[in-house]
Amino acid sequence: MTERQAELERRTLEGLLASALGIDGVAVVERGRNPYSSRFSSEIVTLDLAGGRRRVFCKYGLPGGIVDVHGLGSGVGYEAMVYSTVVARSPHPTATCLGFVRDDETGVELLVLDYLEGFGRIAKYEPRSLPRAAAWIGAFHAEHEGAAAAPGVHRYDLAYYLGWASRAREWSVGPDVESRTLVRLSEQYAEAASALVSGPQTV
Repeated sequence: MTERQAELERRTLEGLLASALGIDGVAVVERGRNPYSSRFSSEIVTLDLAGGRRRVFCKYGLPGGIVDVHGLGSGVGYEAMVYSTVVARSPHPTATCLGFVRDDETGVELLVLDYLEGFGRIAKYEPRSLPRAAAWIGAFHAEHEGAAAAPGVHRYDLAYYLGWASRAREWSVGPDVESRTLVRLSEQYAEAASALVSGPQTV
C-alpha cells in the first residue's frame, strides 16, 4: 500500500466504500497492493459484507493527481461514467462496476470494480495472450460501430490525432538523427490519421 493510499485510512475508507456500494456495514478485512498500478493509485481490498467476504478492485482519484495531457486527464470519475454508460451495456465479458463516489470534503474519488481473479494487464503477459485480447477489443469496437456516443463520452477527431504529432515535433526539436526522423514521421502521420477517422465512429 502506498503512503497516499494509507492516507485514506484516516479518511475512513470503509465509509467511502459504503457510499460507493450503497450498503451499510462494510468492513475492510485486508488491503493488498495492485502490481499493475499506473497513473492512478489502486489496490485490491477484501471486504466483509452481510453476504460474506468479497474482493474488490479500488481505484483512487486523489486531489492534485490528475494532469490533463492533450485530453488524457479525465480522471477516475470519467472512467466510472464510461463503465456505467458504455461498458455495462456490452454483452462481452467485462469487470463489473460496483460503484463510484466522490467525497466533496476531501476531493477523494473512489471507483470500485469486481476483482477478477487471475487476470492482469496484457502488457505483463506472454505474447500468446495478445490474439485473445485483440479479438475482445475488436468485437467490442464492432459492437459500437456507428452507434451514437453516450453523453459525455469523448469523440476523437482528426484535430485530436494531429495534436499528438504536433506534440512530438515540439518535444523532439534537436540536431540529432532521431529527432529529425521523428519530425519526418510526424509530418507523414497526417495521412494515416485521416484514414483512421474516415471509417465509422466507435468507442
